[in-house]
Amino acid sequence: MCHQFNPLPSAVVEDIARQIAAGAVDAVDYAVDQLASPEQNSLFPGDTCSLIVGSDVPIVHDMTWGFSVSWSKQLVFNTRMETASEPHSFWEDALLERRCLVPATAFFETHRTETVRSAKTKKQVKARYQFTSAQEPLLFLAGIYGDGCFSLITTEPDAVVGAVHDRMPLVLNASLAPLWLTDQFRACLDIPPMALVSAPVVEEDNQLSLF
Repeated sequence: MCHQFNPLPSAVVEDIARQIAAGAVDAVDYAVDQLASPEQNSLFPGDTCSLIVGSDVPIVHDMTWGFSVSWSKQLVFNTRMETASEPHSFWEDALLERRCLVPATAFFETHRTETVRSAKTKKQVKARYQFTSAQEPLLFLAGIYGDGCFSLITTEPDAVVGAVHDRMPLVLNASLAPLWLTDQFRACLDIPPMALVSAPVVEEDNQLSLF
């Protein structure tokens, strides 16, 4: 499951929301060299970031990643699309009425079996991989929200992510992302996923670096 991604500053998310409203989100210059650094602060469950809601007039809100639910002692921060689509599921209303876009530069997954030696603890830990777009500066992570919290929608992985993990966030490109906010959101599932590239990550002195 996805439990880490690199969000964007609020001012940039505001700019993206304006571009979505104008129908030109794929034309924005996002200063990639500054935003895509592997050392930028990552978001983890329980943290707060800026995201976009609303189809007619996209609006930016700050929300916390993860829901407190009665059946889990931990925050629920990923939602299977298959489960959310089931009639009368816990997520049904959110999927139908409260969808959001979470702009990001990268997300991370932990490898199923591969281990590496931790520079911090010197013990063997599961290897982590960073995933970014092969062609665009940004990823748009599809989510659902409610009561000031959000969860990322997950799906079956593509070939790139599938080599590492058995699930992945629903990742949209710039031109497709606004569709997720409309009543035609299910069409996002029928279009081939955007091309991704992966890179292994190592933790050194409490910072993330790419091999």
